[in-house]
Amino acid sequence: MAYLSHLEYMAKTDTILPQFLKLRNETPELALKLLMDYYGDTMYGVTLRILDEKSLADDALQEGFVKIWKNITEFNPEIASLFTWMLTIIRNTAIDVARKEKNRKIIVTYGHANAFLSGPGSGIFTAERKAEANDARQNEEQLFERIDAYESERISRKADNFS
Repeated sequence: MAYLSHLEYMAKTDTILPQFLKLRNETPELALKLLMDYYGDTMYGVTLRILDEKSLADDALQEGFVKIWKNITEFNPEIASLFTWMLTIIRNTAIDVARKEKNRKIIVTYGHANAFLSGPGSGIFTAERKAEANDARQNEEQLFERIDAYESERISRKADNFS
């Protein structure tokens, strides 16, 4: 995959901007295809760098392009370049996916601890064993809070690289 410099991207944007503006009013689906053809690989690289996992990057890219599609008439070249507008949407979408994924993992793990304490057969545990399990759950909650803070900081640092 060949990487383009910022100046090359700006030249590319200048080239497709008139095409994009014309297409978005006449046939928005072709305008979106044009953007995907020109910027899809670059935007995928952004999502992959933020998420570190191909399947999540694919999901974020798709979700981001859906947002671009839904807001395609909102683009204003007087406010931002086409590339910057798209990059902002894709980047924010990848950050949202990262947060959702982190929260999903925490909920699944926490759910297993609760099922262990209150599920079928939980009556067979002694009071001492239940107290140990409760302590473990509290420690797990504290650990997840620290992980959450660390992950939020990591995501913010990665996102700042694209600002």
